[in-house]
Amino acid sequence: MPNQPVTMMHTNLHQTNKRQNYITPIAGPATSLMIHRFATYIAAGETWINFELADLGKTFGIGYNNGTNNPVIRSLERIDRFGFGRLDPVKPLLKLRTAIPPISRRLAERIPAYLSATCPYIVR
Repeated sequence: MPNQPVTMMHTNLHQTNKRQNYITPIAGPATSLMIHRFATYIAAGETWINFELADLGKTFGIGYNNGTNNPVIRSLERIDRFGFGRLDPVKPLLKLRTAIPPISRRLAERIPAYLSATCPYIVR
């Protein structure tokens, strides 16, 4: 365990969980976990990470198949649809944002009232 004050460790965990609380009702649990994991890699200095889609599905406890309802692909598409990143239309590449984008009022309707009252990302 690193030699840091407990308050510093608690503060970092609190901030991470707070972001996930706002993203999960909008993008879904698997997508939220993917965003969090990918952001962790970026924060650690990674610039390029290559995943096999089947392994990515196993990592987050969701299935992978070659069908049109593939949960891994749907999660990656939600990252793009809700503005947390961009899928390249030509090659299998995801560019992830390093900050949560502003949340529109329409998307904010998905967030429970007890969270939306304190969400700093909602466009008001």
